[in-house]
Amino acid sequence: MRRIHKRKPGPMKLVELQRQGKRFANLDDEPTDKHHVRQALLEDQRFLCCYCMRSIDPDKHQHVRIEHHQSQSTGERDLAWDNLLAVCSGARKLRGRAKDDASARKVPRSEQTCDNHKRDEPITINPLTTSVDAIRYLNDGRIEHPVAELQEDIDERLNLNVGFLVDARIAAREELIERLRRELGTEKTWTATALERYLQVRRESPRFPQYFGLIEASLVRWIARRRR
Repeated sequence: MRRIHKRKPGPMKLVELQRQGKRFANLDDEPTDKHHVRQALLEDQRFLCCYCMRSIDPDKHQHVRIEHHQSQSTGERDLAWDNLLAVCSGARKLRGRAKDDASARKVPRSEQTCDNHKRDEPITINPLTTSVDAIRYLNDGRIEHPVAELQEDIDERLNLNVGFLVDARIAAREELIERLRRELGTEKTWTATALERYLQVRRESPRFPQYFGLIEASLVRWIARRRR
């Protein structure tokens, strides 16, 4: 996870529905408006799931869900822009069986992640707040938070340390190292300035690479070591 900085304000359609006293479900009656909301969320998140940070792109036939951090079943904030997030299907494979919500729910529970695994269970950790800033990416591929309650959100409610995500994060770090070796040479020749330049280019991209939270944290750590 990585903190998401939302555009202000959100799509006008949400504001209009709130003024009319309507609910998020009313967007189902307006597919074009729902598409615009989904697209705005994806652009804010640079086309990554807000929780697992896998790529989510409808153009690549990857199913995208609109998540309510505070469950819409409460009816209190179901149209609030700062309560909406874009998430993946929550299935191991983001295509094929995960082509829609019903298909994703058929995936074994142990392999469900993100909103698909959480369902309506409340969580404290929130990609829109500083609560995610203390997340650590361990060398064994797991993600860790120093606050026990937030670690429970990560492990039990969002299932973000499931085996296939752990393996994918290890692979992402290895891929990053190989890419840096090709572009910058061996690790001994990597300078803080070169790594900062590499990181800045990716931070400015309209589309982040998968697992960008891990990539960014790794680069920040390596830069700090070279600044000592």
